[in-house]
Amino acid sequence: MQIGELAKLRGLGVETVRFYERQGLVPARRSSAGYREFEKDAPARFAWSALGSWRHQGRRTRSKLDEIKEKAEQLEAMRRAPEGLLNCCHGKGKASDCPILESLEG
Repeated sequence: MQIGELAKLRGLGVETVRFYERQGLVPARRSSAGYREFEKDAPARFAWSALGSWRHQGRRTRSKLDEIKEKAEQLEAMRRAPEGLLNCCHGKGKASDCPILESLEG
């Protein structure tokens, strides 16, 4: 089976099939004319190989989303900290009684 047939059968572009071939997921041999020739079971093997790759991408994406959520939570905590201090300080009284200055001193 040639690459165009396999791509059409799986509903993919030829470049996608070439990508999976380069990854070693769907091996092909070369004809004497240099064309890629896939085995008859390539469509089924291609489906399983692609599924494994998609799962891997899904895990990577999920991991990246978790990192983004964690960073967003850290930024939200940083945003809330000054608001809390501003609610404690009314701008009256001695500087030594100011919770903002106390928090900055450590």
